Amino acid sequence: MRSSAQDAADELIADDTNSVTGVEFNDAMTSVKVSVDAARYGALESLLAPGFYIQGALYQQFNGVAPDDIDVIVEFVDDATGAVLDTGSYQEMGENLGQ
Repeated sequence: MRSSAQDAADELIADDTNSVTGVEFNDAMTSVKVSVDAARYGALESLLAPGFYIQGALYQQFNGVAPDDIDVIVEFVDDATGAVLDTGSYQEMGENLGQ
């Protein structure tokens, strides 16, 4: 699963139609840092986050993490300055959807 997530991230990075310049997962896949070209970053690109949420949540589930403890935090970061442009989490998404 981890290699599939990395393959998907590599495809995003290679796609010149978005601003993504890098993607880093921590070992437990609870945190994803998406580096972007801030000059090209648009608010709609934050819609990439649910894909990372699902990948990280499935990875954690298969590793035995209790469902209530599963969380994935995704940060979109300016690749030049390191400033966080947008952030969200799997748990927040669930709360916003009323689950």
